[in-house]
Amino acid sequence: MQLKNTYDEKSEFKWDFFERAVKNYSLLIRIVNTFEKGKNIIDEAPSLFLEELPFETCKIVVEAKTHKNYSYLSLDKTPDNINIETIKDIFPENHNPFLFNDMFGYNLIYTYPLSNKGFGKIGYIIFATKRKWVIPDSFLKELKLICSIFNKLILLNISSESDFEGYEHKDLYYKRALDFFPEPIFLLDDLNYIQYANQKAVEEFSIDEQLLIGERFDNVFKVSRHILESKFSTEGKVEFVSDGKYRIFNIKSFPILQKNGKVQTKIKCFFLHDVSQEKIDDAYMAQLKNMESLGLLAGGLAHDFNNILTGILGYASLMKNFLEKESKLLKYTLAIENAAQRAAKLTRHLLGFAKRQGRKNNVVDINAIIDDLTLIFKESYRDITIEKHLNEMVPPVKGDEGEIQNIILNILLNAKDALEGKGVIKISTGFKKTKNKKGFVVVEIKDNGPGMSQEIMNKVFEPFFTTKEDSHCLGMGLYLAKKLTKNNGGLIEIDSKPKEGTNFIVYLPVAHAGEDGLHNEEEKNIDYKDFSFNIKVLIVDDEDVIRDFLKGVLKSVGIHVLEAKDGDEAIKLFKEHAETIDIVILDMIMPGKKGDEVLKDLRNLKEDIKILISSGFMTERQKESLKSYHINGFLDKPYTARTLLNAIKDLTGT
Repeated sequence: MQLKNTYDEKSEFKWDFFERAVKNYSLLIRIVNTFEKGKNIIDEAPSLFLEELPFETCKIVVEAKTHKNYSYLSLDKTPDNINIETIKDIFPENHNPFLFNDMFGYNLIYTYPLSNKGFGKIGYIIFATKRKWVIPDSFLKELKLICSIFNKLILLNISSESDFEGYEHKDLYYKRALDFFPEPIFLLDDLNYIQYANQKAVEEFSIDEQLLIGERFDNVFKVSRHILESKFSTEGKVEFVSDGKYRIFNIKSFPILQKNGKVQTKIKCFFLHDVSQEKIDDAYMAQLKNMESLGLLAGGLAHDFNNILTGILGYASLMKNFLEKESKLLKYTLAIENAAQRAAKLTRHLLGFAKRQGRKNNVVDINAIIDDLTLIFKESYRDITIEKHLNEMVPPVKGDEGEIQNIILNILLNAKDALEGKGVIKISTGFKKTKNKKGFVVVEIKDNGPGMSQEIMNKVFEPFFTTKEDSHCLGMGLYLAKKLTKNNGGLIEIDSKPKEGTNFIVYLPVAHAGEDGLHNEEEKNIDYKDFSFNIKVLIVDDEDVIRDFLKGVLKSVGIHVLEAKDGDEAIKLFKEHAETIDIVILDMIMPGKKGDEVLKDLRNLKEDIKILISSGFMTERQKESLKSYHINGFLDKPYTARTLLNAIKDLTGT
């Protein structure tokens, strides 16, 4: 959440700068336009300044040897009592702008000395306000730039034509002034042809200026007709696509009217502000959130499936004990059990996918990730054949489990798109050492699709790059895969030729000895008929089928059973039988009083009570958070009678 706030503050600052820049550029273009028409800019400037700048009074005084001029405007009709001689006396040699406070009846006065390098100061431009205001440093810099350009235009206005090689030089001069602006600027005629582009615009879009000028604006950019046809100031977004590279800009536009004799023509001025990186960051975060949301959805579904499958597998395992070996009913029971185990396998892979999202772990079993993803992938895309060649001897890799899973998934999805839903994807794992003896696990994902040209391969990892004709489907998957691979200390290579398919090769660093690893201990293969207990167990689960299954298994081996369908009933029963209850089997996801609340109450009532947590969806992070309650074990649904009794045997030591 803190990152989100920081990002919003940065965005707001950037947009505030852009807003101010647009106003400043608008002001300067209007002043330049006035100058071009041959009007006296000293007379015209005060009204233009006060329309765009946060002051109420403007005074301009020019006292050059060959030219004297004066203009004054006050929006609140205050008479001119700003004494230039007083200002000269205070700073007689100052050639820099300066601020006065509480002078001539104003709270604040900004004074910019107009100067000519050959003759020193030639006058002043003064802005004043009666309101209390602390001018930000950023605005002072912008104001200084505006006044500096205005100073140069005054020098052009008061000098002879020969000094500046005529009107063409003036025209070139103000165009060069616009080239200093840090954002792209375009001037368009009423048919939307580009008449002028500043230097920043030419640099940004990598087009020779002569080719850019004279081109229709909507041939260069994807822009809505609303922006192009608007007769008023407007704003929006434009897209720029060149050689597969996608960029997006905020745009502000406003009209400028020109008088040519009695004819008025309209020029539109467009300012662009690049927001491509912000959009990339937004899309990147959205992709990660989508993956996390998908994980939560998969986990929730798997939890419900596990409740059902636990009952099916449990009862099937009980039924086998009461059926003869050659009985048809035994064959049917085994078929039910096998089908449920297949469903349980798919559910386990869904849970594996769900648990990794957002989970950070120093050590990752890459083969387990591929097993989970490929099984889910095969079930989702039946016309695509997945061929796995996994080296069981590859060491674990170091990284973020959720991110590494997303790398593999995004490459698989890209291969699926290349195959257009039908074909073969081969995925393999191996090990490689580099010259500096660093070890990497290598994952190769190869499809037999149409392949890529070298030109496309050079761009395939760029954000928003896509070869699809639908421009609304902008590619982020491979950009995300490369970024996440780099985050985890690895790299991606690509090998492809047209009509020969594509092979993505992912290198991920091997985890070093001593780092936390994955630990999977196989269950002991013990027949539940061999168990015999003399204990009492409290079952807490909201699913009737789960409680009935647990009761059947536990009672068959001599265990006394109490059952509760929710947390409140569980606490009530525990208070009544606390001295005789040995073990509590507690479901964590129930309506009403949640499992963690029941757990806390149980520990408060009897600190040393043995507790087995039963859940169909629990991440490693959630399990870690329960350690403070001294959990004695976990039963991951769906589980069989053998798994259940093995867990109880471990707790009782019998």
